[in-house]
Amino acid sequence: MPADSADGSRAADTSAAAPGEGWDLPGDDGSYEAIRYQGQRIDYLVDRELIVLTGQARVRYKDIRVEGDSISFDTRRQELTVSRNPVLYDKEDAIRGDRMVYNFRTRRGWIYNGSTDFEKGRYWGRRIRQVGERTLNVDYGRYTTCDAENPHYYFWARRMKIYLDDKLVAQPVALCFSGVPVLVLPFWMLPLRHDRHSGFLMPRFGNSAYEGVYVKNMAYYQVIDERSDLTVSGDYLEFVGWRGNLEGRFLAANRISALGNFAFLEDRRQLQRRWNLNADYSHRLGRRTSAAGRAAFLSDTRYHTDFSDDLNTRLDRNLRSYLALNHSWPTGGLSAAADHSHNLDLETKSTRLPEIAASLYRLDLPGGIAGLSGGSYFINTRTSDRNGLDRHQGWDNTANLSTALHLFRHITVSPRASLRATWYDRDTSGSRNTVRWLYNGGVTAGTTLYGLLPLGLGPLLGLRHVAQPSLSYSYAPKIDQGRYHVFGSIGQMGEQRHLGVSLGNTFQAKYRKGKGTAKVDLLSVSSSAGYNYLAAEKRWSGIGTSAAVLPGNPLFDLRLSNYYDVYRKRSEYTNLDAGLRLSGAFGRPQPKTAPGKAEADTALPGQASDSTAGTLIGETADASAADGDSTGTPADSARPETSGSLQGPGGLPWSAWLGLSQGWRAGQGAVQSMVRGSAEASITKNWKVSYGQYYDVRQRQMVSQEYSVYRDLHCWEARFSSTKSGIYWFYEIRINLKSIPELKLQLPKSGRASY
Repeated sequence: MPADSADGSRAADTSAAAPGEGWDLPGDDGSYEAIRYQGQRIDYLVDRELIVLTGQARVRYKDIRVEGDSISFDTRRQELTVSRNPVLYDKEDAIRGDRMVYNFRTRRGWIYNGSTDFEKGRYWGRRIRQVGERTLNVDYGRYTTCDAENPHYYFWARRMKIYLDDKLVAQPVALCFSGVPVLVLPFWMLPLRHDRHSGFLMPRFGNSAYEGVYVKNMAYYQVIDERSDLTVSGDYLEFVGWRGNLEGRFLAANRISALGNFAFLEDRRQLQRRWNLNADYSHRLGRRTSAAGRAAFLSDTRYHTDFSDDLNTRLDRNLRSYLALNHSWPTGGLSAAADHSHNLDLETKSTRLPEIAASLYRLDLPGGIAGLSGGSYFINTRTSDRNGLDRHQGWDNTANLSTALHLFRHITVSPRASLRATWYDRDTSGSRNTVRWLYNGGVTAGTTLYGLLPLGLGPLLGLRHVAQPSLSYSYAPKIDQGRYHVFGSIGQMGEQRHLGVSLGNTFQAKYRKGKGTAKVDLLSVSSSAGYNYLAAEKRWSGIGTSAAVLPGNPLFDLRLSNYYDVYRKRSEYTNLDAGLRLSGAFGRPQPKTAPGKAEADTALPGQASDSTAGTLIGETADASAADGDSTGTPADSARPETSGSLQGPGGLPWSAWLGLSQGWRAGQGAVQSMVRGSAEASITKNWKVSYGQYYDVRQRQMVSQEYSVYRDLHCWEARFSSTKSGIYWFYEIRINLKSIPELKLQLPKSGRASY
């Protein structure tokens, strides 16, 4: 055997088969690149044009490096064969297997029973072919981002094409959890990049009363540029037909935000075309100038009722669309808008085009003795309903003058006066260009009184009572309001002569806290009443009282409100609202223990153990490389490991809230008794449950209830949630892979109960 170089490497020329001579491989540009090799033993078989490396054998060509226990070179065919423990390095990525063949002339090859890691993903396959730069074809492959020894989930496919820097394309594909297929699709493309990029999204499967069995969100997401994207999707609804969806977004950080969505379908059940348009827009034009808009339009009043899974969307029977421009300055603001409202139940539509409002916050007059504020409001409105169409125009202007005076140092007196002029395009009699003049005024006087009771009982230093009495009077002259229309924000103002009396009480405790002192509100009670000089009888109103125990307390709420009729000398109504909030952690804190090592084989389900089945690295594989027998069905895998400890350093968190709302009316007794509650708890480190309910005690029936079960398992998470409200019910199962947040499996079901 010829002596080798000091580093164990020797160059060979393919044109010379004699032992000891080097050989180079021609590159794409006509230049020659040397293939370098080394090993503990090098045998040159001249008659067979073969070089055999054994013992820590290694071959390098450009960025490609091959290592193995035994490597054979066929210098005539320029083909390399690794019979045991091959490892192919392409830059920093490595592919391992049982046996490997690589042809330097065609730049193709294959590995049997190969596996490789790339970024956060792992790949297995019976045969992996390298068909291009950082591009692999995989037969009977599996892919997972789980880093557990026995992965908790993986994607299995008969054929895969892996673009290591971009995506994985597979057909057919099965998503398996713990070896159990939960979703099978004829074709799928899985993104491997973790940045924002184009690709297919995961569809949703389920069933609903109106739509029947459905497949929703069969979508493709297209990145247009760094600020905009577009999503095109289709939904198949068993009872209804096909629905198309188009959604676009444009975002410029801290400046522009725009989102639009349009859905269209030919409804076989209603025999009509149905559609939905939604859009939101906001734009910061400058430091004090902004624009905003919203569009919400439906083809018919039942679109949301039939198709929406969201309870709030179904219950919202008012659609509003607008486009507004706003500008502000230190003492005022200006806004202009076009507004359209549609009540789906009453079938009324109202359009304001334009609606302009200017406001003056407060302008101090010379000397600071008084302040001037006001506003101007113009509206052009169009309202339609089943009875016809009505149009109005109005321009309302208001000026307010106010000041504050101090009497006897402790009493604050605040007089005010307003002048209001409103222009109407016509009044109720049809007269054109009418103007309504109004003026009103009033005065308020109030003070704050303190009472202190020193105690010195332990940490309790004393009690304090804060009383805030107030007296107000308002006046407006009599005017014929019946001749003026009410629309937009232009309303009526009748004659007024009214006296108001109120008293606020706060009871506080002062106590020692550390080296200092602190105070807490124990009870707050406020009462008010009024006297109407214009009333023919019963000029005094009732006395309204509200009280709160320990207001601001984070643990519980206790509030009481009451209205007392001074003429009937009885309480007309009383409401009680109470709430209790608790939270904490249960379980003795324990240090986390490492997961137990699984005893099962580390091979993924379906991975062949036969050495004749392999993983290919090339497109021109030799026919002698047997494909191996394969059924193409993913097999079971080892169950995922479980943690020895389920508790973190602080135990398992939990929280609960319980609220009671009780109402009484004179002569009727209890007219309302509602109990609301919710609870959430982590029963283990990975399991969390929550429950919420709304119960009518008086009717003895559940108004609504919802619950969910959440499971966190290493690389994926799952949630089951259910909601029932009246005759509507809905449940959903969602599976989410943590490392691929855009990939979600949802199995919702909803409908309406019938009697």
